[in-house]
Amino acid sequence: MASATAHCPTRRAACVVGLSWLAAAGLAHAETALDTLATMVRFLGAAASLLAGTAVRVERLGLSGLPPLEREAAQAQLMELTLALDFMLPRQQVFIGDLRSYLETARAERFDSPAQRERVWRAAVADVDEISAAAGRVQAVVARPGTRLEVALPDEDRLALQSALQERQTLLARLKALPPPGTPGELAQLEQLTERYTRLRRAAFDLRVALQGQLGERLPP
Repeated sequence: MASATAHCPTRRAACVVGLSWLAAAGLAHAETALDTLATMVRFLGAAASLLAGTAVRVERLGLSGLPPLEREAAQAQLMELTLALDFMLPRQQVFIGDLRSYLETARAERFDSPAQRERVWRAAVADVDEISAAAGRVQAVVARPGTRLEVALPDEDRLALQSALQERQTLLARLKALPPPGTPGELAQLEQLTERYTRLRRAAFDLRVALQGQLGERLPP
């Protein structure tokens, strides 16, 4: 299956449209579990590429050349974004681990009954609301009216980040509502989803590193 990024135009504004289309895919008809999982796989791959590109651009910023007041305002916003990412990243890691645990159990067919399968799946997606709230904190920093992030991030980057975070919240809600994936096709898509989510978290961490680099701070290896 071709990835969403393979068809995403160079301009990030067009990528935003593509991400929104992917998140909305399936809503116009009766969507199956396989549809939802496949849509999330495509979306997460595109969002990870978008976030990775943003991290590279942040890494190359030249804030030292700004007037002192503008530089301080931009750094304050970058610190706020860094703290929001710090809140989100650990929760993402736990969620990824829960999805992997369900996948391993499902593939080994270690469920004693459909009821047990249901319980394990509900436990795996139990923290989706918390994950969405954490992403919402990041989105709030990026989208705040009058933000000084435009000093550090072009409008296209801010729009793309805001859109990706908002659409991910929508897709996570759809994932939580799914019945437990169990067919070979569903489990294959869940495995890809977990891999893409891991890539997205890595890109978010790279953005955090880039942000702290701009703040003159060092991260442990």
